[in-house]
Amino acid sequence: MEALDQGLLTLGESGMKAIYFHIQNVTSVKREDIPDNLEALQKGLEKIFGEGAKVIETAIVRSLYKKLGIQPKEDKDKSFVEKINDALKAATIKS
Repeated sequence: MEALDQGLLTLGESGMKAIYFHIQNVTSVKREDIPDNLEALQKGLEKIFGEGAKVIETAIVRSLYKKLGIQPKEDKDKSFVEKINDALKAATIKS
């Protein structure tokens, strides 16, 4: 959640809150349930920002890698959800 919040804070505090509100309205997924349903987050961001969602997704992924203390791997062919899962897998292997 911290990495998610940090990535969304690129839009400011009110922007972050607005995104969480919109995602819950569009997908019925509450903020605290987003880590278990990353597809809802991706869908919500794409609905709000279209192709611009990729900038926010990148900020979230970078924030996660930084929080986990691992080097980010840039792979433009992978989806947002795949990148998040790769980061979590790499952190598990590291520890």
